[in-house]
Amino acid sequence: MKKTNILQNITFTLLVFTISLSLSACSKKDSNAAQSGRIEYTLDGKTYVQTDDIGAAFVSGKFMGLTDGNVDAKVGDSQEISIVVGTTYNKIRLYFIADGKMYGSGASTLNNVTFTKNDSNLLEGTFEGQVKLDGDIANPAKTITGKFTVKKITRI
Repeated sequence: MKKTNILQNITFTLLVFTISLSLSACSKKDSNAAQSGRIEYTLDGKTYVQTDDIGAAFVSGKFMGLTDGNVDAKVGDSQEISIVVGTTYNKIRLYFIADGKMYGSGASTLNNVTFTKNDSNLLEGTFEGQVKLDGDIANPAKTITGKFTVKKITRI
């Protein structure tokens, strides 16, 4: 494994921890969980929705990724994207849980994300791509599409 891959993995792990910690510290124990945002995705004709502590991370103004509190849905993985609203970014990493199974992808050119809004407290967009069961290249590719709204944004 290259040194840069190890550093990216460490950086992402720290970001997920930071997001989870900041979201849990700020979360209320009432029915306001959906107020943090929403990730909706469709895989094999079935639509899944995550609303538990949706958060996004930016480091030095660059988008690193977004996920829910349980990491059942993740768009981006230390991608370092300088967002321009309306622009489609390719080679985005995607990871999702569907019916208890993990689907993932590397930075495939087939995967993309388009940001439709990027305000200080609101990030919205769409994504699509190809994922494989357990992220294993030997498994057949499945098309995934989705959209997200994030209201809890960590900017470092």
